[in-house]
Amino acid sequence: MAIGSEEKAVKLTTYLGTLPSRRRTIMVLVSMGFLFGLLTHFISPVEAIGPAEFAIGLITRGAYGLSLISMPAILSAFTATLIKRQLSLQKSLFIAMICSLIYILFYSLSLASEGTGISPDVLFIGFGFVFVVWYVVARVFLNLHWYTSFSIAVIQLFFNAATMLITNTVFVSNDSSAVILRIAFSAVAFLAALYAVFWLIDAPMKRNFGVSGVDAASLFMAQWSAKSKGLEVMFDSVGEDVETYVNVFAFRRKDGGKGKEILFVTPCVHYGPFGNLGGSEFPHLIAERLGGERGADVFVFHGTATHDFNPVASSEIEPILAGCRSALGAMKFEKARGSITIGKVGTCKATCIIANDNCFIGLTRAPRTTEDIEFSLGISIRYLALSKGMREAGVVDAHNSETGEITRVHMGDPIGFEYMDSVESALSEKRKPAALKLGTHCDDMADLRGTSLGRAGLKTAVFEVGSKFHAILLFDANGVTPGFRRRLIDAIKELGVDAEIYTTDTHSINAVSGVLNPLGAREDEEFIRRVIESVETAKSGLSDFEAGMSTERVTVKVFGTQQSSELLGTINSIVAVARVAVPILFIVTAFFVLWGITKLPLGR
Repeated sequence: MAIGSEEKAVKLTTYLGTLPSRRRTIMVLVSMGFLFGLLTHFISPVEAIGPAEFAIGLITRGAYGLSLISMPAILSAFTATLIKRQLSLQKSLFIAMICSLIYILFYSLSLASEGTGISPDVLFIGFGFVFVVWYVVARVFLNLHWYTSFSIAVIQLFFNAATMLITNTVFVSNDSSAVILRIAFSAVAFLAALYAVFWLIDAPMKRNFGVSGVDAASLFMAQWSAKSKGLEVMFDSVGEDVETYVNVFAFRRKDGGKGKEILFVTPCVHYGPFGNLGGSEFPHLIAERLGGERGADVFVFHGTATHDFNPVASSEIEPILAGCRSALGAMKFEKARGSITIGKVGTCKATCIIANDNCFIGLTRAPRTTEDIEFSLGISIRYLALSKGMREAGVVDAHNSETGEITRVHMGDPIGFEYMDSVESALSEKRKPAALKLGTHCDDMADLRGTSLGRAGLKTAVFEVGSKFHAILLFDANGVTPGFRRRLIDAIKELGVDAEIYTTDTHSINAVSGVLNPLGAREDEEFIRRVIESVETAKSGLSDFEAGMSTERVTVKVFGTQQSSELLGTINSIVAVARVAVPILFIVTAFFVLWGITKLPLGR
């Protein structure tokens, strides 16, 4: 079931990306200034340069452009960094580079308008517009106070106005005070327009959630740029408590527990919303905390939960860990005997790993889109398994086929019935319990992570039942491309091992650019080789175990069903209105500035 409003909202994040290095940005700034200086010769030669040999003329023009464009940009960037240390030089230089392009545009328009009957005062519109750009970046994107943002924006105006006056680039007056007055008028006018935009954004957010939309955007950008957790406070203010569950499928050695335990943990929460916020890093954090406490290999799977079940803060990991401890404390272990059965109905496939009538159920539609499954549907599948004679059951969304389409499977969706029928088919299959052996291997793959793999890396489990082998490959990733999943399964099959790929659906990797960063988009043969090595290592460590399973209810504060849909609707409505209103507002402001400069007594 496609979620159109969410697809529209998440597309906004594709505009976020990594910034160029300081060195590269400075080189671009210098090149821009030099080339603009050369361009002035063809638009409107400056008499002060005078005729000269061609080569000397080029150098003179280039130096003119450097002093007018590059020098104030670099000075503005360095000064902004000195004012606020958290504003890195890399960010400041990038902002200065973007603003230099705006200055070049308006300088060119002003130069070209001389003698055409069009007012060259258009230059001052550029000054006001750049003032607002610096203010917005500092206030919203860098989460600075309004007075710090204002100071930074004023300082860049000072440097650009000073170099304009020093280089004698004044096309409307030789009176310095008049020029400064017009620049100030333009800056104030555009700042007023900006606050009108802020009101436009704030109004629906405050009405629906009681929070400022500008503050929310500012906190979001602070998380993206500096991994700030300030947004969690806002999430907490609109969150709600839900009762969910965590399932633990545990294995321990028959000889009394020597060596590591192996724990399959499936909390029914969603690992979002993004970056290090909420539950985004739960797969790594749960494995680290629980593994450290018990000396265990901990596999954290994606339960049946959608974005409605995003924890509001990282601290919500505590009730989940408490539920795991409670489940382990109440668990009864027996010699692991069982089977592995697979059911396929329609587009859906269920893999059931059964140990002592406890059932681990993995669901997929690969190579079709396999994403989130609603909580209530997961509960229905769990109780279906219990009705088929299972003592306990844990339901896992493999989340292992990312095709670019954002989908959810809800109750009433025909796909949901296919999932249920596939589980029933797998559990209805005749099975003869046999000794169940298990071997595992964990590889954080730190050197191969890139932007598609979270800190939990790869966790591999190989089961042996009779003479057959089945591997679970759990990647701390947000989906995997169908083609890469197939390549991995085929490569592992050459080892005599059937396999299925699982991902955690971690949103910790969604802080770089966009929300679709599936495994397989960039991974190479070296990555596949490491996966094969992991399977071989796990297979070589096969051992007899005792097994048990338990499920505990836990209460977690999440963003909530109503809030999730309402937020997406609010964001989309703001974007829809702003897309039209903001350009019109700034165009009207530009004409107002031009009218004011030419009609009002601003130094004339």
